[in-house]
Amino acid sequence: MVRVTEQLSIARAADPGAVAQTIAALLTRFNRESVGEETHEPFALTVSAPGAAEILGGLWAFSLSGSFYVNIVIVPEASRGQGLGAELMRQAEQEARARGCGHVWLDTFAFQARLLRASRLRGLRPPGRPRALLSALLHAKEPGRGRPLTRHPPLEPKAECGGSMNT
Repeated sequence: MVRVTEQLSIARAADPGAVAQTIAALLTRFNRESVGEETHEPFALTVSAPGAAEILGGLWAFSLSGSFYVNIVIVPEASRGQGLGAELMRQAEQEARARGCGHVWLDTFAFQARLLRASRLRGLRPPGRPRALLSALLHAKEPGRGRPLTRHPPLEPKAECGGSMNT
């Protein structure tokens, strides 16, 4: 335990999972008091064999505060390098636009090279390595391959994208 002040101290949690909800609730309350109520709206795409119920891959994302966050993307190993990841990202970007989100964020690692290449084609750019948090401004019309994303003005975030109704 490290003493920070006479009234407060910092200690390593014995069970980080057990305190995660408490810490998140404190942050959520602070955010709500700062910017008003926001909605965390999840989105998922699944990949499966035709007619099969088993999920073999997919994408999971959510919209919040005018941005669209792609947290999980996985393509079945046998289908990698065939454009399926790029299609998942294209559909996620389409959903972000439909929600009125102004940005797309993708959190990935440099060793996930195919996903990084597919994401770059969508206009997302990494700030560094080995982990990459990619982002792109979304625009009123979908950008073509190889064109900079700054050619069109960004969309204003809408409440449907988890934006605050008070901002």
